[in-house]
Amino acid sequence: MGQMIEGRWDCTSCGKKMILGRYSHCPGCGKGRGTDVKFYVADPDAVVAADVPEKGPDWMCEYCQSYAPDSAGYCPNCGAPRSGKTYHEIQKEKEQAQTETVSAVPQRSAARKRSPIPFLILAAIAVFFLVSQMMPRSADARITAKAWQRDIAVQSYQWVDEADWYLPSGAVLTESRREIRDYEDVLDHYETRSRQVPEQYISGYSTEYRDMGNGYFQSYQVPQYANRYRTEYYDEAVYRQEPIYDTRYYYRIQRWVYGRTLTASGTDNEPYWPEAALDPETERENGRSEQYALRCEGDKGTYTANLTLERWLAFRVGDRVNLKVSSGGAVLDITKAK
Repeated sequence: MGQMIEGRWDCTSCGKKMILGRYSHCPGCGKGRGTDVKFYVADPDAVVAADVPEKGPDWMCEYCQSYAPDSAGYCPNCGAPRSGKTYHEIQKEKEQAQTETVSAVPQRSAARKRSPIPFLILAAIAVFFLVSQMMPRSADARITAKAWQRDIAVQSYQWVDEADWYLPSGAVLTESRREIRDYEDVLDHYETRSRQVPEQYISGYSTEYRDMGNGYFQSYQVPQYANRYRTEYYDEAVYRQEPIYDTRYYYRIQRWVYGRTLTASGTDNEPYWPEAALDPETERENGRSEQYALRCEGDKGTYTANLTLERWLAFRVGDRVNLKVSSGGAVLDITKAK
């Protein structure tokens, strides 16, 4: 149990300050303590006897709006029977009302905000410049050459050398030997380590005051905490890597692998596929590809347009064309000039 401290209060009627908590009326103007009164500690050394006459908080008379002591059944100011809220209930309502008022008021920045318009304008200009540089452009040109190429990839069935941890079907073993296939962690020993462990401790006490609601306060001690570190020792496991051995097989086996590419190319308007005699036992096709290109020359440079066969056949050397060209110089579209 802490000490009892006599508090103070201020009269809002005449402005008198530091009125002792024992007085229920202002010595200056005689006005009683009202709802606008809040007790405070001005002198922590103003210790009084622990047996304060009034232990409970004052109560507010609903008729004359003045405080009465907890022990009074009737208001000493107007004689009305006890009714109304206690000092603590009134203080709580005032705090809630103040909080609601503060939250309802828009918070203004202490520093004047700069207008974002100049920055938005600069950003818009930068974006426009980048987009304009990336947008396709038009170019007039003339077709100066046509070219085509057709390829056929050919696979051959050959003996190849391979190695694996198993021997596949159809393979001819040439060698086998024990090799490291993987590693595993094996406990080797323990080593003593240390680490700093934080812990809280009470570094001291601060004195706080509990408002009794009747002009007096009760002091109490609040522990103050701080952090400190202690050294903790522990054993840490140390592992070593042990190799895992297995049998690795070296063998020869027949596989379909890349053999050659058959190519046909030209500049005429009659492209064809290359012909070659394939050995049905050891060779097979593995895909076809074709390219059709137009060489276009204009005032702003030379361009190459890659087209499908149907579109490529529609153009002739000497045709005037309109090109849509990317920022990198690639032809995105081509049409005959009107």
